[in-house]
Amino acid sequence: MTEEVKASAGKAWRLLDSQGVTRAVQLVAIASLFLALFVGLRQYALADCLATYSDDNARSSGQRLIAAEQDRKALDDMIKGIAGARSVSPAEAQAQVNAALDKYLAVRAQSDEQRRRNPPPTPPSQRCS
Repeated sequence: MTEEVKASAGKAWRLLDSQGVTRAVQLVAIASLFLALFVGLRQYALADCLATYSDDNARSSGQRLIAAEQDRKALDDMIKGIAGARSVSPAEAQAQVNAALDKYLAVRAQSDEQRRRNPPPTPPSQRCS
């Protein structure tokens, strides 16, 4: 190496070893630590929000699934009641059809109320920001 290159390298080394550069590196390290802490806390809050959403969604979906099953069963029962009315007198048939429809409408109203009480939760894109 030439003396000029050695002198430049020595100058650069002294600059890097100076108190100012040491302080700058320390400030960057402290800022990085705080930034990592902030990001970690935000990530923890997001994970907690997503877990809450998942629990709320499972509960709501379960209740809405029960309501859908009640609707399906009530519809099947109504169809069976109407189908059974084909083999009886017209007056009895009308009574059976009316009873089947009334029962279906009552169950449907209960299911609608259950769905109203258990709406889908607000999506994470709106609740986890």
